[in-house]
Amino acid sequence: SFDILWVWMCMIQCWNNTVNEMNEFNQNSGDDSFGCKFMGWYSSFSLVSMMGSHCLVVYYLMNHLKTMDPSCLNSAKGVGFLSFSLLLVACLFASMPLMQGDGYALTSGGFCYADFTNEAQASVILF
Repeated sequence: SFDILWVWMCMIQCWNNTVNEMNEFNQNSGDDSFGCKFMGWYSSFSLVSMMGSHCLVVYYLMNHLKTMDPSCLNSAKGVGFLSFSLLLVACLFASMPLMQGDGYALTSGGFCYADFTNEAQASVILF
């Protein structure tokens, strides 16, 4: 599943935060730190990829339970196309704060994520 990427990225960053003292890879070093950008990217990526992959699972289960009728989307190519499209959209969504230049925001809970006070980022999240 697509949530494995989030698990590994979070584990790497948490391990760094536990073993090392405050450094550039720690997300609490500030909004402009590499750690905040790293956490913001993989968290934003996982928002789209995990929710999208769960929708794909539901879609294919519903189709499988209804009929065994083969179609383009029920083929291996169809699954590959939808999975690739989902990962591409997740990458674009996660990279939007970097491309826009505003970056990610460090929340009061110590997590970096898309900046919900930024109108463009908030609109895309709500869409």
